[in-house]
Amino acid sequence: MLGGSWESGDLVSLPRPSRPGIVLDGPVLGALPNDMKQAIQEINARAQDRLAAYSDEQRRAGRPIDPAELARLRQQTRAELAAVLSPQQLEEFLLRYSQEANNLRSDLGQLRYFNASPEEFREIFRATDTLDQQISLIPQGADPGTVAQRKALEDQRENSIKIALGPKRYEDYRLLHDAGYREAVASAQEAGTPEVAHTLFEINQATASERDRIRADTNLTAQQKSVELKRAELEQLKANTVVAGQELPPDSQPPPPPAPPQKVYTIGSGDSLASVALFYGVPITDILLANPNVDFNKLKPGDSIYLPKPTPTRSR
Repeated sequence: MLGGSWESGDLVSLPRPSRPGIVLDGPVLGALPNDMKQAIQEINARAQDRLAAYSDEQRRAGRPIDPAELARLRQQTRAELAAVLSPQQLEEFLLRYSQEANNLRSDLGQLRYFNASPEEFREIFRATDTLDQQISLIPQGADPGTVAQRKALEDQRENSIKIALGPKRYEDYRLLHDAGYREAVASAQEAGTPEVAHTLFEINQATASERDRIRADTNLTAQQKSVELKRAELEQLKANTVVAGQELPPDSQPPPPPAPPQKVYTIGSGDSLASVALFYGVPITDILLANPNVDFNKLKPGDSIYLPKPTPTRSR
């Protein structure tokens, strides 16, 4: 994804500096005249020398590397590049070699299943590059002013990504930063039903909350907690199985939901399968079985679902 080997071209015509340089090929950088390519290689060499000199100086003095100082040195290199490259050429160079682009590549690479396209990468980079530079220049520290400044820029950066990606892709981007959601996506894909990932995520979150409630319940003995935790685990397994469109084993089939259902519930803004189940004290599995023709991944405010009567087997 827009890395150093993203473009390919004829390397024979490239200058050969005395030290290893950077590859300048492809439709934009490869079309540069040789004297400009040589100037870029020299700028890159000076940048490497500055970084090495600063690192050596800090090491000899027994001082740590200051990220803000590194950012200032990188800005100096950008200024030198901007003096010889057009805005389009500079952007192409930065997309491939800047620290900000490398950080973005690393971030997106960790979001399994997001699969950003080259154009999405460009749009995010364009939206965040200036903000990333400003953030990197903020000194390290915990004083309220510094913390507030960094937080304001980070919030602005997040909103810029949201605008660049659009609502649907941004929601994928945001959720995939959660390891639990990535796990739900993996389970959904493994089951051959990738469209149910969000519902699986809600089920898993609801189960985690239920486990926390059980562990914190001082009215339960250790043995009772063990039984309740096992029950929560089985309910999670059943709910995930139903959502994935698979059949429950005969010995784990829950009783059929009441017929007719006891209540019609209209989905409101902010509602989810997990929040409705928690509020009404109805297992998620029962709600799913009471609504076999409902796609819970596509519920929207105003839609109606059936809620079976809560099973009065335990108190909360």
